[in-house]
Amino acid sequence: MIRALIVDDEYFVRKGLQHLIAWEEHEINIVGEASNGESALKMMDNEPVDLLITDLSMPIMSGFELIEKVRETHPDTHIVVLTCHQDFQYAREAVRYGVLDYIVKTELEDESLHATMHKIVDRIGQLRQSRARGSSSSSADRPFGILFAPVWKNADHELASSRLANGLKKGESALLLTHSGVFVRSNQFQNEGQSSEEIVGMLDAKEWIPVVIRHYPEMPDKTLKNILDQYMERCLFYNYAFDVSTVETEWSTLQTGIQSGNKQPSRTGLEEVGSIWKQFSWLYDDKVFQQWVTLVHELRPPVQELVSMLQETLSVWRYFVHISGSAEWGRQTGQLQFWKQWTDWLREIRVLFKCEGLSDEVSLTVVRAGQLMLDGMKDGIGQAEIAKQVNINRSYFSHCFKQFVGMAFHDLMNALRVDKARSLLERSNDPIYIIAEQVGFKDDKYFSKFFKQQTGKLPREVRSPD
Repeated sequence: MIRALIVDDEYFVRKGLQHLIAWEEHEINIVGEASNGESALKMMDNEPVDLLITDLSMPIMSGFELIEKVRETHPDTHIVVLTCHQDFQYAREAVRYGVLDYIVKTELEDESLHATMHKIVDRIGQLRQSRARGSSSSSADRPFGILFAPVWKNADHELASSRLANGLKKGESALLLTHSGVFVRSNQFQNEGQSSEEIVGMLDAKEWIPVVIRHYPEMPDKTLKNILDQYMERCLFYNYAFDVSTVETEWSTLQTGIQSGNKQPSRTGLEEVGSIWKQFSWLYDDKVFQQWVTLVHELRPPVQELVSMLQETLSVWRYFVHISGSAEWGRQTGQLQFWKQWTDWLREIRVLFKCEGLSDEVSLTVVRAGQLMLDGMKDGIGQAEIAKQVNINRSYFSHCFKQFVGMAFHDLMNALRVDKARSLLERSNDPIYIIAEQVGFKDDKYFSKFFKQQTGKLPREVRSPD
């Protein structure tokens, strides 16, 4: 029996479908109904569904959105759409998403509906037989896909695509992903018998990590691109450790990894990650550093959230001119593509935070002060208050700060204020007085004067045009 789910926001349409069609004659069992896409997805997560019959125009989640989600999370489910549009404009649009057929609501009592259902059931039977034949053949004989993930963020995926294109059939092209990845199907090549090793060898192994994906279902490029982007960000970022030259995975395994990566860590866990980082004991204590690295890998916080936290700290550290190369740290880390690269980089810079003439304890105090400067900027925090917070004499703090950082407290605070103000001016349309408040100035005229003294330009002169 084919297990079917009906999704429509109109109650009478759902009930009409169930009573006007002799589903048993088509060997179809209606296992449930839903009034919107979100409810349907929840039901499908708990109840296997072979056939989804869905309206296209629904509140909360449209049929098109539902189809895309089902293609991502339940790729083996067959889909039929419901439409009221006699010109079939929406239905034809849905066919491009890989649906089997469409049913017109105004023809629910028409004899043609039964013919349509026969055609749909026959098509499902054909697809099932095709899959069965495919599963009995060897993996090497089936089409596979290869995702080339860039080792560094500055990789030229358009150049990689052009190199792959040399072996593709006329009119075929590789799929370019958001995170600079490139995906190509084996059956796109002129020689469809090419092995994965031969295709992998077309790109430089120092620049690209090949991920051979087997048994992937056919789907629209937009859907495939979205899934592979998620895989790169939520799975490869944490998993890849450069200990293998080629990653091999099944599509089902890839999907499971994405679903696991989508689980949000607890807020308590995320707070613990941030708290340990901002204490900076890990800079001087090997055990704390390893505990933090392990915690991040276990919790797997959203990549952007994690990287933003690290980059925020680097916005302060780049002014630690006492440390050789600190000005380049932002540029260096901007190219890091995997967690393993981040941890290797952090291990390297930890040794640079030793300051001759200062104990690790005092050095740690100065590092923490840098973060307090950033966090307290809006409130106009000053040297005296920070010295008090880190529990050190103000005069001694001033001396140690300059020795460790290489510049005076006042100069670093000014630099941080200018950096943040410039960033706000370039990416927001907030009034100047609001931006002045964000960087610790209550008087916007004084802020404008300060900004020009530091940069040679007035705030309005660096603002991006609308």
